[in-house]
Amino acid sequence: MNARTLSDVAFATGSYGDGRRHDGQSACTSRAKAYDSGVAMNRLMPRRSPRRSLILAAIAAALLLAPTLLLGQVRERPESIVVKTKRIERILGHRLGYQVFYLKGNQRLGSFYAPNSWFNQSGGGEMIFGDRPEYPYFRVVYVDGEIDLVRLFVRRGRGHLTWGRLRGDDAEIEPLFNIDTPNIEF
Repeated sequence: MNARTLSDVAFATGSYGDGRRHDGQSACTSRAKAYDSGVAMNRLMPRRSPRRSLILAAIAAALLLAPTLLLGQVRERPESIVVKTKRIERILGHRLGYQVFYLKGNQRLGSFYAPNSWFNQSGGGEMIFGDRPEYPYFRVVYVDGEIDLVRLFVRRGRGHLTWGRLRGDDAEIEPLFNIDTPNIEF
């Protein structure tokens, strides 16, 4: 083409030559029309009063602050959190709970009793069943030196070698499960 550019041809002919149509207006005139219609539109819309804006801002602030005000007391950050994990050597089941045997740091056998009440939603314990090779083991979470959570990771099948049954007289066994916090020695 001579000195004409593609946009000049499109403006004059109404087509770019590849099937696209041109509306015959330059980009400057279409922008000006859009601006003028926006200004006209703004004139038609009612203006907000400062009072309405203030009310909307107050409502937005109340919605943002409401969760923190409703929750009340915020839990303080603990001084220390310690997690200890030990392998379970044997776990004996009973209708009242479980007796868990593990090896202490001095290679002696230790045990603790875990009542069934620990494993409900408000108890402070969890029992997780699975078939991973590292099962069975338990994990104790201490928060500020006190036991906060005991998790038992045990084999799913009760036929596994680590599972057993706690036998004995119920009168002797029942007081062993009437505990609030376990006595776990590491």
